[in-house]
Amino acid sequence: MYYCYLYHKFDYICFINLPYHCCAGDHTGNLNVMKIKAGKFKKPGNTVKEMTIAAGAAMKNGFYTEAIWILSAIMEIRLKKLIIITEGKNPGAATGLEQHLKRIKLLQSREKYSLLKAHFSSTLINSLRTWKNNRNIMMKDLLEMHVSWERKERQAKQGIALLKEVDKVYKHYKLAVNAPGTVESPQQEVPVSDVMAKTETNKEPVTPNLPQA
Repeated sequence: MYYCYLYHKFDYICFINLPYHCCAGDHTGNLNVMKIKAGKFKKPGNTVKEMTIAAGAAMKNGFYTEAIWILSAIMEIRLKKLIIITEGKNPGAATGLEQHLKRIKLLQSREKYSLLKAHFSSTLINSLRTWKNNRNIMMKDLLEMHVSWERKERQAKQGIALLKEVDKVYKHYKLAVNAPGTVESPQQEVPVSDVMAKTETNKEPVTPNLPQA
């Protein structure tokens, strides 16, 4: 018996018990599940570092659908933190990637948030929105037709590239708001690029398929 988990189309995570033969068809079917031997099961962590490592493990094992949802969750965390740093308040737990992008776009239109506009380009916003839309289309197609392995892999790799860009913007923006004369002093966090760099130096790297930063 293996413990498996899959990501629901509405971003919820479902944990299920399945026999091995129910999981083995991953590379030829549309249902992606991650297999972990009974007794060694561990739910994915909630920190950016833990989630980044989980995404790397999913990529390494070819679980691209899972990697896509983990990458989406990390993007949401980063964008939400950008909004908190900018406005000084939490936008709420019910917001998602699209809502965060709309909020950032709105903040950029205000003169007092010119620093955010200078660091977070409209090109990046459009790229994130396009990736998110393609993700949703792909997940809908998974329920109705066969989705090629290459398409899932391409979507996941594009997400990695975008997440690295978001992480770079996030890190630089934090440095800018922490410059002398600013009020905000956000909690320090480990950048995604640093986690990826560390895993690449391990004897058995977790994220061999990740593009180089």
